[in-house]
Amino acid sequence: MQVGGGAKRYQSLLGGHTDTAMFATQELVQFKESGLKPVIMLTEERVPELPDVPTAKELGIDVVVPSQRIWLAPKGAPEDRLELLRDAFRQAMAQEEVAQQLRDFGLNPTFVEPDVVKAQLEEALAETLPLVPAARQAVQ
Repeated sequence: MQVGGGAKRYQSLLGGHTDTAMFATQELVQFKESGLKPVIMLTEERVPELPDVPTAKELGIDVVVPSQRIWLAPKGAPEDRLELLRDAFRQAMAQEEVAQQLRDFGLNPTFVEPDVVKAQLEEALAETLPLVPAARQAVQ
């Protein structure tokens, strides 16, 4: 059962309150030295920082859940401000020090243009919405 954010789930596992939990890649990398034992990654390929952990696909389960960080601005934010922020993120991703810090957390330091992110979100929504009626029925 999922409880709170990564730190809360981690404490719940350590305390014996839960026996399994899902973590974001960067949380698993962060908790690597703690003895937490990941059993499967929902990534396209193995994570270099966790080379012994197989992907779901390797185990015959066709599931990939991308670990992304999407920065959002309030609706109606002025386009010139949005472009200023986009430029700052593009520049940050181009700096090796920033890129290495992100890789150390198991993240791919890539700036993705807004139209691509929007298409990804629309695809995820289209895949997820059909599951809502079954999920509602399961919890009733």
